[in-house]
Amino acid sequence: SNQDAYSCIPPSIIGMPMPVPNYSQNVFFSAIGFLLGMSMTLSVLYPVSRIISKIVEEKETRMREIMKIMGLHTGVYDLSWFLVG
Repeated sequence: SNQDAYSCIPPSIIGMPMPVPNYSQNVFFSAIGFLLGMSMTLSVLYPVSRIISKIVEEKETRMREIMKIMGLHTGVYDLSWFLVG
């Protein structure tokens, strides 16, 4: 009777895959898909390069230090970067 308590009974669950629609070829993606990665990279590359050039220009002219000497608060200067950039 001890063996009945510890016997391993497999579950009676049956798994079935969910129905999915048939595969269809996207004509637009087949024609233009290879350019998608490059266009997304270029769309990010230009704004990043502009921000980096502005940061380098700000470092060269030491504009932040000049504005601090004039009495501008750091938060206001950071807000100007956010609004203009």
